[in-house]
Amino acid sequence: MSTLSTNSEPVLKPKKKKEFTYFTLLLFIVLGFGLQIIAGIGVAIYDEVTGSNMTGILLEGPYALLVDAAFFLGVAVLYRPVRRFLKPMWNVSVLKERKTYVYIVVGFLIVAAV
Repeated sequence: MSTLSTNSEPVLKPKKKKEFTYFTLLLFIVLGFGLQIIAGIGVAIYDEVTGSNMTGILLEGPYALLVDAAFFLGVAVLYRPVRRFLKPMWNVSVLKERKTYVYIVVGFLIVAAV
């Protein structure tokens, strides 16, 4: 039995939009670290079986930061609440302005000078 309004049309209740909560943030962080730990165990097992130095290569220097960024980007793309939270922030209209590129060049010059 559905709820009817005065003009005999069904009344549809709007869906509640879930917000990005602390639980979702915590779950995102745990998923990111959990996947990294599982991948690290897999690389360590592969390292022991083949005798290569894959663990040392992936977990030293700048490669560790790239692996970390890749895992968190992957979780952000695959986990729907995080994707919905980040989607409105991707605004590319600023890339159409020259001022943006001037700021980028000035930033590169400052970093190069230091």
